[in-house]
Amino acid sequence: MRPESRTGSFKFYYDLLFDYPFGGVEIQNMRTMMDLIREEYGLTPIKSPEELVEWLQQFHTRLADRLHHGQAVLDLVPD
Repeated sequence: MRPESRTGSFKFYYDLLFDYPFGGVEIQNMRTMMDLIREEYGLTPIKSPEELVEWLQQFHTRLADRLHHGQAVLDLVPD
């Protein structure tokens, strides 16, 4: 995407992946999504909203780091 074929900075990717859509209200948003899923599908979560946000943040951190370094990322997608 960039003419000089350099990757973006870690901050560029992390901000797009996690901070912009989730930053500051991630637990509240996760709780809302989990409540919606529970009501709509009758599923009971096995993790708390805080645990899921922590996992999501770690995932986006690893993803942003790999993108910054121009590394493969498809192996990060959980099964």
